[in-house]
Amino acid sequence: LEFRRVLFRSCDGLIVHTEGLKRTLSDWLGSPHPPIAVTPHGTWNRPASNPIPLSTRLPQRRLLFFGTIRRNKGVEQLIKALQFLADIHLTIAGEITDPSYFASTISPLLKNSSAIARKLTCSFAHIPETCIPSLFMDSSALILPYHDFFSQSGVLFDAIAHRTPIVTTAYGAPGEIVARHCIGTVAASSKPSDLAQSIKQLLSLDPTALDAHLDLAADNLTWGHTAAATL
Repeated sequence: LEFRRVLFRSCDGLIVHTEGLKRTLSDWLGSPHPPIAVTPHGTWNRPASNPIPLSTRLPQRRLLFFGTIRRNKGVEQLIKALQFLADIHLTIAGEITDPSYFASTISPLLKNSSAIARKLTCSFAHIPETCIPSLFMDSSALILPYHDFFSQSGVLFDAIAHRTPIVTTAYGAPGEIVARHCIGTVAASSKPSDLAQSIKQLLSLDPTALDAHLDLAADNLTWGHTAAATL
């Protein structure tokens, strides 16, 4: 960490994606440090096929975790949260990039709870780009149960592009984006009970309002905006 701090301080400038990350980086580097600029992460274009409206998807209560499976993603906490949720189905789709974590934590959790397993569909593999739209269109919400996280999530912007609301934690930038654009809910922590409470809250929201907020977020968070801010 000290080497990284020295490396960052030797730069002429640093770029992060949100004001919250700017404050975190500034506090971590200490004074003096290079100027820190904020450029938002961009959102990909709306998928070619017409998105299924949330008025149809939200009542289906189908949750999605999408992305690489590693320790700081909080996957085990999300699986444990299923015990607090009735009539819920969770799809976990992503490549295992931390095999020791998966073997010691995720695999035993899946084997030891048949009740939880009945609520799960798992695809622990690389997901081709062509399969991503259908994953999101089959889902009521994307869940980002991160902990020990000091960055931005590209998957969050996949969700915006596919007009899918998000449940996340306050770690890193996702919670800041979700709260600012009113496109989901932010859990008090990554504890299973807190995640479950935030999921229940999202599923009770007005789907028409969520659709409108997701459209507005996609319009505001364009790659053109990101390019202009970067320049």
